[in-house]
Amino acid sequence: MKILSADQIKELDAYTIQNEPVSSIELMERAAKAATRQITNDFTTEERIHIFCGPGNNGGDGLAMGRLLNEAGYTVHIYKVEVSKNKYEDFEANLKRLKNKGLSAKQITSPDELPILNDGIIIDALFGSGLTRQADGIAAACIKHLNESKGVKIAIDIPSGLFTEDNDRNTGAIFEAEYTLTFQLPKLAFFFAENSPYTGEVRILPIGLSEEFIDNAATDYVLADRDYVRNLRKPRHPFSHKGTYGHSCIVAGSLGQIGAAVLAGKSCLKSGSGLVTMRVPKCGYEITQTLIPEAMCIPDDSEEYLKGDMDYGKFTAVGIGPGIGTANETRFMLEELIRTEDIPVVLDADALNIMVEFDYIKRKLTKGSILTPHPGEFKRLFGDHPPIKRLEIIKEFTSATGCYLVYKDHYTFTVTPEGNVFFNNTGNPGMATGGSGDVLTGLITGLYAQGYSAQDACVLGVYLHGTAGDIAVDEKYSAEALCASDLIDFINKAWLSL
Repeated sequence: MKILSADQIKELDAYTIQNEPVSSIELMERAAKAATRQITNDFTTEERIHIFCGPGNNGGDGLAMGRLLNEAGYTVHIYKVEVSKNKYEDFEANLKRLKNKGLSAKQITSPDELPILNDGIIIDALFGSGLTRQADGIAAACIKHLNESKGVKIAIDIPSGLFTEDNDRNTGAIFEAEYTLTFQLPKLAFFFAENSPYTGEVRILPIGLSEEFIDNAATDYVLADRDYVRNLRKPRHPFSHKGTYGHSCIVAGSLGQIGAAVLAGKSCLKSGSGLVTMRVPKCGYEITQTLIPEAMCIPDDSEEYLKGDMDYGKFTAVGIGPGIGTANETRFMLEELIRTEDIPVVLDADALNIMVEFDYIKRKLTKGSILTPHPGEFKRLFGDHPPIKRLEIIKEFTSATGCYLVYKDHYTFTVTPEGNVFFNNTGNPGMATGGSGDVLTGLITGLYAQGYSAQDACVLGVYLHGTAGDIAVDEKYSAEALCASDLIDFINKAWLSL
């Protein structure tokens, strides 16, 4: 599913109107019907509904929803907030339709006229995705008032005051929705943790916008949903053998952290890697051989941590970092691997922490290498930045190095050297537990070893990882009780879901 800019969405509406053809007000009616249908599915007619409308198309959606919800048996209070003196044709037409039904919208011209709300459903239809400046004046006062009011808060299209792309400008008043009902396609703003207090749970409602326009629209941003990911899966040939599916090497573990190596190794096997070799310190040899009998194991000369050189020439992908620690000898080992081996590596956890202290390692990475930082690791590597600046920095890095970066978050995303960004929509808060990232490292390494491209290994690995967590919580575990090792048990069902 593509993620388009506010300008592209405006063009998409216009293209649909011209080529379907359909009038702009009837397209607005479609949007209102879709949002009304969602609300009638979720809430009974006992709930009172308060709709706050701006003068533009978003407000027109709100007026139409008020009429439709009234017809559906709800008690509806509609407020026309004078955030601008401009008049918009479709808004005025919906205002007339409202009056023809014997309904009216109360005009709000000053903050003193805003109603005190203690219950019901509060619907924000002040501004849509075409916002060009921060909310001020009565608009800001209204947004702040609604945020302080009691009731279920729902935003139509996008929370008012939230910018669709220019998220670094989100410093003014922004509506704090519990639910956002958006139309046809998601907005870029929905995928950043910084915006989650405003967007709440996002629901994408189809309204029949032109698929032809969407197919031809150019964008760097894609939501890699099931329909996208299922096409990445490679079918297995009946005459294949273990050598057909690559040889992965997992370089992991140190004294007290051998569990990280076990998690990465097990998930690597579940990815479908034909062969898996574990490189661990001596203290992890018996543990690894016992808990992962399918894997081969090469113990390091060191008892407590990894430090020795090794020839990686026979491996098709190497994953390094889970639990290796940051001892000087381990740092030298990582540096030697990157300096001498012409093989892409998947770097996670302590491999990234070592790179923070020794930035030159980052500059020597082989093209096609994959970095998988969580937000804390990313800040240590690249600094603390707001969402759009963060994306720019990642794109600059991947372009300059030829590497790929997987930023682990609620909507984990993969950035390619070409600047393409793939957001993932699987996963849940139960996966916020130690070892979850080690499982992802093993998955991506194993997929990469099998011959998946770096891009597909990242996108598919992230999707399977999140799906395993979703199935685990849906079928067996609470979010609180979910452990990283449980994820591995459900990777099989994640594959089957495709």
